[in-house]
Amino acid sequence: MNNSKNQKIDLDKDDLDLTPEEIRKVKKIAREIKNPVRYVIYSEIPPGGEWKMFLNVTDYTFCEDIFTATLFKTEPMAKALAEACSGEKVMNLLVAKITTKGGKRKILKYQRN
Repeated sequence: MNNSKNQKIDLDKDDLDLTPEEIRKVKKIAREIKNPVRYVIYSEIPPGGEWKMFLNVTDYTFCEDIFTATLFKTEPMAKALAEACSGEKVMNLLVAKITTKGGKRKILKYQRN
């Protein structure tokens, strides 16, 4: 019986048949995956105030715990959703740049209006 989990796949350059453009795209995706920088959407309560509430997009809830926040890989994606949600609601949603190291999330920069 052949166990597919333990099989090693050997690929030569010729086996892949990737164009140089496709190779660049694969390398870019690999760099993005390794990059620990992500973006979260938050709201200040009161506006300009000291409390930060982070958005969980799945159920559109806010919480003080950053671990409940939805992570976005790119800033433009997070900003677009924050703007779209701000239009529907009275609150002003902002974007924060974060990193994850050792299983802990740390704010690198809060966006300011």
